[in-house]
Amino acid sequence: MKIKSIEIKNFRSIRDETIDCLGFNTFVGPNGSGKSTVLNALNVFFGEIASFSEDDFHNRDTSNPIIIKLTFNELSDGAVEEFKHYVRAGKLVVQAEITADGDGSFKKVIRGERLIFEPFRPFFEGKNASERGAIFRGLREKFSEIENATNDEGRKAAIAAYEEALPEADKALTKSGAEFFGVSKGAHKFQRHLNWVYVPAVKDAISESEEAKSSHLGRLIQHTIRSGMDYESELARIREEALEAYETLLTGQRTHLTTLQKRLASRLQAAVTAETDLTLDWKKEDKSVSVQDPVAQVLLSDRGFSGEVNKFGHGLQRSFLLVILQELMAVDSDVSPTLILGCEEPELYQHPPQAKHLAAVLMELSGGDAQVFITTHSPYFIDVDHYEGIKMFRNISGAASVSKSSFSTILTGYNGAFERPLRDEDQARTKLAIQTQPKFNEVFFADKVVLIEGISDQACFETFLRSC
Repeated sequence: MKIKSIEIKNFRSIRDETIDCLGFNTFVGPNGSGKSTVLNALNVFFGEIASFSEDDFHNRDTSNPIIIKLTFNELSDGAVEEFKHYVRAGKLVVQAEITADGDGSFKKVIRGERLIFEPFRPFFEGKNASERGAIFRGLREKFSEIENATNDEGRKAAIAAYEEALPEADKALTKSGAEFFGVSKGAHKFQRHLNWVYVPAVKDAISESEEAKSSHLGRLIQHTIRSGMDYESELARIREEALEAYETLLTGQRTHLTTLQKRLASRLQAAVTAETDLTLDWKKEDKSVSVQDPVAQVLLSDRGFSGEVNKFGHGLQRSFLLVILQELMAVDSDVSPTLILGCEEPELYQHPPQAKHLAAVLMELSGGDAQVFITTHSPYFIDVDHYEGIKMFRNISGAASVSKSSFSTILTGYNGAFERPLRDEDQARTKLAIQTQPKFNEVFFADKVVLIEGISDQACFETFLRSC
């Protein structure tokens, strides 16, 4: 399950842009041009950003909502079944919408384009529980098979269950008025099929050195070590034995409570009436005995020194994070959801040879069951094999503008300029591959480009420019 396109409206520096996505997506452009805005839009969609302000709205225009619409393709059989009421022609379209309320608060809603039974639309578009309750009662009069419910959540579940059982021919495709599988369930269902990991320009690697549910290492352990071993049954046995021992301990101490109970009851009866009484007993809860899952910790070693991650330089720390991601993305897709990686400036803290190697690794990973989005200022992360994934950002009149090219565009332009045309896109790709070296790739980061014939011309121009 991968992202086919990202449509962003009214979010930060982006007024209205649609970005077509491939396996490896490289965002280039000067600082402040909107590259990071796309990754932050994905953070909003996947719930990494949950609080908002008017600064998140383009030009602080809160009269229009922020819209982040993702179209997914390459859906697994499990995803197709999971989202069967939303999937059409092999695609899943889901939209996050953030609106500003008059009291200064902000609301985020996730909706999908789904198949809906038209008579049920008013219910899902009801403004409050009371209105939906009245609509629900009217619907049950028309459709008596709908299970009765006495609260808002129960009514939603009953309507959804009835609707899901209807044949597709009775439903039409529309943007759902209700939340995408509910506020929490939608996110949970997404996590079964894709895993969004965002690595900012400066990531705290210390938090990654111990396994945590939200850390990359935690996800790595979950999908690798834990997928190959079954200790849940053993932990359950240990918890059960510990709980039995705990209850035996309480039973042995019951006499102390009995004695105290008699004294307290006697005092209560003397203070009120002889009819009053009390019972004192141990409160039994499963959480009284807690056996936590095992936690993994990482110690790095370099040139004879071994220690925690924070004892090493930023370069090794960042390499450590990316090694985690590499292993996480290499996990068999049968036990791991598709990983979608967003990485800000992966070249940071990297020695040039390491940066080149990292670029090759990320490109290779994107060829498998993973999708990569990076922002970069380094020519090492430009490659002809992923040319159509390059998106160039410019700030024009206060808004981000995204441009791209393709081999078909190159082929058309080349054949229109030269007498000996290229045969096809593969030949255009080969010709471009000869030129795309780090020095040449700087063209993607330049404001102005000067075309010259040879090295001597280059030397003359550079000498002239240095003297200016």
